[in-house]
Amino acid sequence: MTFKRIVKYLLITIIILLLIAFNTILFFYYGYSKDLPQIYSIKDYKPPTSTDILDREGRLLYRLYNQKRRVVDIEKLPKIVIGAFVSAEDAEFFNHKGVDFTTVIRALYINLTSGEIKQGGSTITQQVVKTFFLTPEKTFKRKIKEAILSFKLERHLTKKEILYLYLNQIYFGAGNYGIYEASMYFFKKPPEELNVSEAAFLASLVKAPEPFGNLRNPQRVRDRQIYVIRQMAKNGIITNDEANRSIEEGLDFKLDRQENVQTYSTSYGIKRLIEYLGSERVYNGGFVVNLSIDKEIDEEVQNLLFEHLNNLNSDNSPVIFSISDDEAGKIEQSTREYISKMRDNFTNITKIFKCKSPYENVRFGLKLLKPVSDDISIREYIEKYTRISPIESYQLYLGIVVEVNKSVIRLYTGESVVEIKNEQMRGLNKIKKNDVVLFYSNKDGLYKIAFPPIIQGAAIMIDNYSGYILAMSGGYSYILNEFNRAIQAKRQPGSAFKPILYSYAIESGKYNIVSIENDAPIEYTDPQTGKVYRPTNYDRDEFRGEMTLIDAITESKNTVSVRLLLSLGIENIADFVNHLNLNIDVKPYPSLALGAFELPLYSLSEFYSALANGGVLKDAQIIQSIRDESGSEMLDNKQRIRQVVLPETAYIMTRMLKDVVSRGTGTAARVEGFNIAGKTGTTNNYTNAWFIGYTPDITLGIMLGRDDNKSMGKKATGGNYAAPLFGKILRSQSVSHILSSKDFYIPPTIKFINVNIHTGKRCAEEVEDCVFLPFREGCEPLDVVDGVEKDLMRIDK
Repeated sequence: MTFKRIVKYLLITIIILLLIAFNTILFFYYGYSKDLPQIYSIKDYKPPTSTDILDREGRLLYRLYNQKRRVVDIEKLPKIVIGAFVSAEDAEFFNHKGVDFTTVIRALYINLTSGEIKQGGSTITQQVVKTFFLTPEKTFKRKIKEAILSFKLERHLTKKEILYLYLNQIYFGAGNYGIYEASMYFFKKPPEELNVSEAAFLASLVKAPEPFGNLRNPQRVRDRQIYVIRQMAKNGIITNDEANRSIEEGLDFKLDRQENVQTYSTSYGIKRLIEYLGSERVYNGGFVVNLSIDKEIDEEVQNLLFEHLNNLNSDNSPVIFSISDDEAGKIEQSTREYISKMRDNFTNITKIFKCKSPYENVRFGLKLLKPVSDDISIREYIEKYTRISPIESYQLYLGIVVEVNKSVIRLYTGESVVEIKNEQMRGLNKIKKNDVVLFYSNKDGLYKIAFPPIIQGAAIMIDNYSGYILAMSGGYSYILNEFNRAIQAKRQPGSAFKPILYSYAIESGKYNIVSIENDAPIEYTDPQTGKVYRPTNYDRDEFRGEMTLIDAITESKNTVSVRLLLSLGIENIADFVNHLNLNIDVKPYPSLALGAFELPLYSLSEFYSALANGGVLKDAQIIQSIRDESGSEMLDNKQRIRQVVLPETAYIMTRMLKDVVSRGTGTAARVEGFNIAGKTGTTNNYTNAWFIGYTPDITLGIMLGRDDNKSMGKKATGGNYAAPLFGKILRSQSVSHILSSKDFYIPPTIKFINVNIHTGKRCAEEVEDCVFLPFREGCEPLDVVDGVEKDLMRIDK
């Protein structure tokens, strides 16, 4: 065979092989392309993103997500951040068309010669394709699809758009998706503020994402970080001097330790949000939601209610488990070992990365995550329902009693022993060694025993001008019981209802602030049932006889309220109450006068807020704003606003209720420097204790009672139990600074007349018991008396 013929056959063979290869490629390309997803535009990228729940000042309260992600615009990312990830994952990213064949061949050679997969050949484009379009299985067919899609992706999208997808989609560990969340989690700053060292650290996590505290091999991550920095210098992104400085400087870790913990207020806000948008949109839609809650005030209200209830429950035994010496020893040993290992790991990390430990000078404890269950062992409970966590104020932790004496109680917290002052609380007498109790740290850093709550309670604060909810607590602890008593519980308000009755009396024009009514025994026979109703006062056998309305409500006289009800008409009062739309439906019974019906705390607080707001009642709302990812407002805020009483009536009632606080049943609610009006409420058998009070700025409602509706004891009046908490809350720093010292608005049509506050008659001169009180025009007293006249006394049955 001649040379020419050999060359001829060789060329024919090569051509045939090339044709076969070309047809094979076409076969695979078109064969595998048929069932591949379509790639159209970057606009199609709508990943699950976090919905942030903020307070009214923009402070983060809670995050809702299926994937914790906040999408960041690629144009906002600096050169060093993009350069760090390109250098770490795909140095030829800006040069290839989706697949880097040089890298593939090199990776194939290394893997074949080593006998194991040591190096991958995937480009950033291929990683995007794998993440978005393909299953994670490692098959030849999938690799072909990956290559085809990578070429397609490069044709449809720019390099920047591919990086946009990549940096917003990748997982960094600890529940963080995308560069924004990773940057905020590790360094508490957005990615546009990262330096070279920080950007390289984040880029080094992509291959093996892990939570910071669980880095199994921090040295490997450090080596990877140094490699990335060197690659950045090699690729001309930074200089060699910048690389050396970045390697030498330590990382300033500021781990985001804020736990995603719901409170009563955030839980209620989330419930209303889901009702408005639906669960799927809320958990994936990336909304920014501003609640009307003020975070500082809300925490203060919750903490003060918690401490108040803890004191009221201090006769209860705080013991939740009693264990043996052997069990106590094993728990102590295992938790010490776990925390010691965790601290050693942090120490190792801080040395390797030349940083401060984020847990320096932090004491750890067994933080409670769920209510204590009676049907499992202490070991099971610790494993399933607690977590080793830094001890923070007003959070509940498990402690094991190691010593009890007259002065202190010593508790093992999970790492160390803390001392608790042995205060004069009867429940503390029931504690012995090896008992398991709950404890907490207060705002001063003092440790206290937490008593399981039998007496529960709720508080709600409303901004009078807007009607929005500023703070809310629905009980002792949301962790122990999620039932929100401020919203969900319906309880009898007792005398806290009387301002509604008195408002109707003033509104009717039949009564004024000093109209006379008789405080005397009374009987009422129901014409339909024949039942006899005999109301009594709190001090059952004491009656004052004839007295003014302002005195009657100040002293909370029940017999006067019933007489008012009968005089005005039971049906009329029932209709008035129902038309207020306070989430109640009352029946025309004489006991209505004494609040013998059930309604939620928030509903009655709305009415008191209306009295402070010139008689205008605004539905108490909690969502201020809902913005989507583009910043567009989504909330169609149609707040229901209605004039429920005249401005003159509202002011006259306010003047009456100021006396309740200054000289009546609500004196414990007084706070120096502020004008406060309010009313106590106590129900039969001391099952509920109320106080709702207001200043010109805010209304604060408080309700206490047992969930089983049993008696709290004979001292459990609104004046003794609820009013003192009102005063504590208003005196707190976070609340007092938002309140003004101004007085309530006086309508221009109000007339002030000098009258005797006890007899209701005009005074010719300024003498004792004579004060200027407000009246509606046409409702002024007519009688004039010179000087002081004794109270009239008319008591009959």
